[in-house]
Amino acid sequence: MADGAPRKRQGEARTLAADIVALSRDLSAMERSTKLGQAIREARQAYLDDVFARTRRGEVIARGLSAVTDQAIIGLFRAGAEQFPDEADRLAVVAIGGYGRERLAPFSDIDVLFLHGPNAGDRIKPLLDFILYALWDAGLIVSQSVRTPAGAVDFARSDMDGNTSLLDARYLAGAGGVCDDFLQRYDRHRKSSVPGFIEAKLKEREARIAKGAGSRYAVEPDIKEGKGGLRDLETLHWLSRYAYGDENVAQRVASGVFSEEEAASFKKALDFLWSVRVQLHRLRGRPDEILSFDIQPDVAEALNYADRGQSLAAERLMKHYFINAKEVGRLTGVVCAALEEAEVKRSRLIDSFFASLGPNRTEKKLSRRIREDEAGRSGNITLRGDRLDFVDHAAAARNPVDLFRLFRLAGRPPACEIHPEALKAVAAGARFIKRADVQTPDVAALFRAIVLDTADTESVLRDMAESGLLGSYLPAFGMLIGRVKYGLYRAYTLDEHVLKSVGVLDRLRRGDAEKDHPIATRIVGQSHDPLLFYLAILMHETAETLTQPTPDKLRRRIRASIGHLVQNRTDLDDVIWAASRYRLMAHMAVRRSVTEARTIETFADEVGSEQRLNMLTVLTVCHLRMAGHNSWDRWTRRDMMMLYQATLAWFRGGAEALEAHLASERARLRDATAALLSDWEAAPLDQAFTRLPGTFFEGLSAETAARFVRLMRRVDGENVSGAATLELIEEDGLIEAVIYSRDKPGLYAAIAGAVIKAGGVIRASTAFPVSPAGKGAPMAGNIVVFHGENGHNLLDGQDNKTALDSLRQTFETAISRPGYDGIAVKRRVGDRRHVFDVTSEVRLDQHTSENCLIVEARGLDRPSLLYSLAAALSDIGVTIRSAYIATYGETAVDTFYVQDLPGYKITDRRRQEVIRRKLMAVLEGN
Repeated sequence: MADGAPRKRQGEARTLAADIVALSRDLSAMERSTKLGQAIREARQAYLDDVFARTRRGEVIARGLSAVTDQAIIGLFRAGAEQFPDEADRLAVVAIGGYGRERLAPFSDIDVLFLHGPNAGDRIKPLLDFILYALWDAGLIVSQSVRTPAGAVDFARSDMDGNTSLLDARYLAGAGGVCDDFLQRYDRHRKSSVPGFIEAKLKEREARIAKGAGSRYAVEPDIKEGKGGLRDLETLHWLSRYAYGDENVAQRVASGVFSEEEAASFKKALDFLWSVRVQLHRLRGRPDEILSFDIQPDVAEALNYADRGQSLAAERLMKHYFINAKEVGRLTGVVCAALEEAEVKRSRLIDSFFASLGPNRTEKKLSRRIREDEAGRSGNITLRGDRLDFVDHAAAARNPVDLFRLFRLAGRPPACEIHPEALKAVAAGARFIKRADVQTPDVAALFRAIVLDTADTESVLRDMAESGLLGSYLPAFGMLIGRVKYGLYRAYTLDEHVLKSVGVLDRLRRGDAEKDHPIATRIVGQSHDPLLFYLAILMHETAETLTQPTPDKLRRRIRASIGHLVQNRTDLDDVIWAASRYRLMAHMAVRRSVTEARTIETFADEVGSEQRLNMLTVLTVCHLRMAGHNSWDRWTRRDMMMLYQATLAWFRGGAEALEAHLASERARLRDATAALLSDWEAAPLDQAFTRLPGTFFEGLSAETAARFVRLMRRVDGENVSGAATLELIEEDGLIEAVIYSRDKPGLYAAIAGAVIKAGGVIRASTAFPVSPAGKGAPMAGNIVVFHGENGHNLLDGQDNKTALDSLRQTFETAISRPGYDGIAVKRRVGDRRHVFDVTSEVRLDQHTSENCLIVEARGLDRPSLLYSLAAALSDIGVTIRSAYIATYGETAVDTFYVQDLPGYKITDRRRQEVIRRKLMAVLEGN
């Protein structure tokens, strides 16, 4: 019923041409264009209102809108022909591009070719104007060209985009003979230029994919231009149509390009993507191809998705999107292989011709890649062209060892591609694999080799995942496939995030990332079994697939998936622990002071052993490098390194060794700072160092520490209330503000407010008391590192010296005034965090720090959040000693180390409750 009504409406749309002709006769020349445009606009809108109420099928909607537009143009041509009959005899109107394929989204461009005879010249201009002005007045974006048949083909020869758009030329109205002339000329050109067109289109696709995310599993995909999107389906259509001349999927089956099953998959993917696209246009009210987080729930609702269990409707929509995108990738391989094999056959005919010329011919031999592997010799794998394939697909589908052997051979350096038909057989076999059949020593040996002796582990595992084999072999990973973690922190689907994390581990194993990750590189290089790290990564998102996960349930699921691959019980327990606790190290590093002994002892107690520390460190690096925007930078690297080294000292020598390590680090920084201040005399320098708290020489660079000490000397000497100095960290686009001033209530809030006024976002900060010189007022130090929105450099396009001086004045004004300034901050343009629902939470920890109460505030991120929290603490007389800022997409976790004036740890429960309520009021406010 839903699909029948739109077809009926399409039939009714055929009366639009007659209506336009009749309306045109009753209009004056002055009003004709406007009135006809209005009639077309209303007819298209009436069709869309009707069809969207009756069906969700994008193909039906897109074809119907194309039919309405056909009738509009045909009607305009006929009406114009009554005004300009001679011109009409010389002109043909042809739909090209997407419009030529009879598919239009609500805001698609209308691609039209006007063909005319060689002697028509400017005489057709009045009729062209009659048609185009009415279309423009209808609000349509028309991409038109005016050419002779010969000129159009010449253009196709010189311009690849133009050649592609003309491939789908479809006659609409006018001089049929002119159009036939063009179609015949173009078909001759097409048949003579197949290899060049195919090569150009495949290169064009590679460039397009490289320009985007390079993955079909980006969680905010471009459904038109992205990998696995509509443009890929169009490319398949263009390649097949250009090479074989087929016009539709049925003809592709007849010509052998597609099987019946593949043709059905093509149609299904096309209809799904068009269903999403037309809803995107409708909901946005403009041409938009990005399926972003803020629109995904609305598109899901429009397409009748509903929440189910733990999966939101939007997550279910995106899962189906990724399933279809994966199928588009498979079909791309099928078509490319068919085209390539057609070319191979021609090459062999040429080889045969040269072979007949005599004994001096050159004989080409295939590389002998198929040799014995970890499971022995197989006779069921062969080379088909330059790709690996099965001799007997049905036998391979029944034999799991053959399926794994295929990927083992494909990944063995130098890598070899797998034929799409072989991947199809793998997919068929993977669906029916029994656990007992794959939990064997032969398969385990092949899988170990696939992971550890492969040119590109990430790519081979992705091929295994897309064929379904990896998910069948490791069920916990299989549950991740196509699953989206709904939030701004994630850039990819969960399975794609895991596979990209595997790519990071590959680089660590090869030593390619030693400069950025020396510790992780050393750990992996010295490991007794690198497979353990790969298994931890493959399992580390397992909790996201569990309904109401518990630690025991999570451990059981991981053990069931990988237990047969790890014989040593301790190693297996360590992998399971690391995979189930992979957030622990990152959370500790970015939310706590990693130079405080109690923090290290608490962390070490949770980790339990040096081997687990090593595994967790590598897993954390691999996860964070792929997690999302700003999930890894120099500050994360610094804090991770400090946490690892301090915890390692604790494991190797206990509390005594830890204290010695921390003392050594403080002494090292103190000495390095002193070396940078070598122009000072020893006594003043020692006096300045004595005024600083012991925590000052923890976590800072020697350069920053030296800048602060110089600033102390200048401020004390000038007898002013405070001053700031700013430095641009060129390589990261970060700005470091070093501030020394009289202490006051609200000092940290004032500094945070100055950053917001400058349009910045705080990345890291620390605050500490400084003993006064003599009997002066209490002093304070603050060091704040910040950047612009989304990590950009705030100074772009400005003179650095002038801009930094202006920022310095902003900070000095803020610290010189009593308290802090109130700031009203509007939501940023393009900020989409408001669409997410984040639970607000305040946690208090009075045990981890010796001198401070730790206050952790979690809530929906917004520009003023850190400032508002700091202001709230100031209002109740709390002093902020340091702050740690962690942002996970739409979620912010701001951690404060606080004391009561004048420097006491807050242990009173009633005082703690006041803090909790005050911060919850900020988190839950607008």
